[in-house]
Amino acid sequence: MICVSLSQGKPQHIRAVMKRVEMVELRLDLLTPGVKDMVKLLRNKHCKVIATCRPGGPYDGAERMAVLGTAIESGADYVDLEIENHKEFNKPLVELARKHSCKVIISHHDLKKTPETRTLWIYVNNCFQAGADLAKIACMVKKPSDNLRLLRLLEGDKPVVVVGMGAEGVITRVSATTLGAPFTYACWREGEETAPGQLTYKEMITIFRKMGVE
Repeated sequence: MICVSLSQGKPQHIRAVMKRVEMVELRLDLLTPGVKDMVKLLRNKHCKVIATCRPGGPYDGAERMAVLGTAIESGADYVDLEIENHKEFNKPLVELARKHSCKVIISHHDLKKTPETRTLWIYVNNCFQAGADLAKIACMVKKPSDNLRLLRLLEGDKPVVVVGMGAEGVITRVSATTLGAPFTYACWREGEETAPGQLTYKEMITIFRKMGVE
């Protein structure tokens, strides 16, 4: 499954994309539609939706918590919470997600490197200990062996989304779902990438068809 990460566009555009794909990620820290528009999109959604609101955007901690809480209550299928958040931030949102049948993604991002295997598995275990239904590990890839270490995380018995960021990590975006990852990420159009090395939805579909992957 391909999850289209949406960081731009008016509600009409977002709704149109949602009608054409299986899954989207709403980057609420980057999108300009307000909370009311988000609620409407979620209550009338046409595909599965991940609600994500990264730190460093326009919201402070309390506002981020409120936005994510509203997304959960409005029908988001998944909520993405960073492992680096304080427990006081994540715990009430995990509990709220449980009440609303919203699955929890606990994510770790390393924008500089891909750590060694032992460290990667520690990150995975920490994500599940923090209440994840599935873990997301996204790391900057600088050499082929980085891709291999990330993809080996799919050998575990719990669901993990792995993302190799940067040009060297594109192979993980293409191969992860064929090796057991629940989904992979793409952007809708070129120039709308939410992470280094992200391919467009059209590019991903083309590659998968050539591979014979449905």
